[in-house]
Amino acid sequence: MLLAAAVEEAPYWAELWPSARALAEAVVARDVRGLRVLEVGAGLGLPALVAAAHGADVTASDVDPAALQYVLESARASDLEVAVAELDFAVPSPSLSGFDLVLAADVLYVDASAAQLAAALSQLLAPHGRALLTCPWRGQADRLAASLPTGIRVASRAMVPAISFRGQPMEIDLVELAHD
Repeated sequence: MLLAAAVEEAPYWAELWPSARALAEAVVARDVRGLRVLEVGAGLGLPALVAAAHGADVTASDVDPAALQYVLESARASDLEVAVAELDFAVPSPSLSGFDLVLAADVLYVDASAAQLAAALSQLLAPHGRALLTCPWRGQADRLAASLPTGIRVASRAMVPAISFRGQPMEIDLVELAHD
């Protein structure tokens, strides 16, 4: 009897999620030149790389060092400068703070993540900073909006078109937060 070899699944960060593509497109539509930008839960780091290509001072962060190594190699291959930082936004490092723009694509898939990210934004964002988040379904952003601390508000929200892994049209929830 032949046994099929176990196939190891790729880690979450190794997939180019539709939310990351939508966030990268949102970054292209903004003037990020000269801004300090942090991508949390960067995975492959597409939004961070796009921000760097458009003149931002970028740090990509993730809990997985392998993801950060991938982002560094991608930046080198593209002749871009991107710093990396190992970061769990549930317990943000005091050294990471004061960013003009925080990016996050599809990081709210665990219910507790919304409250954790909401709390972290107080530290991560500079006064008058912004955050752009993309979520594959509306309930995730609703949980985040309900958890925002005083001084951070939803500035805008839109459903943007995207393509699913199966090539089907879908919509991504794009949320912009403002730190007053």
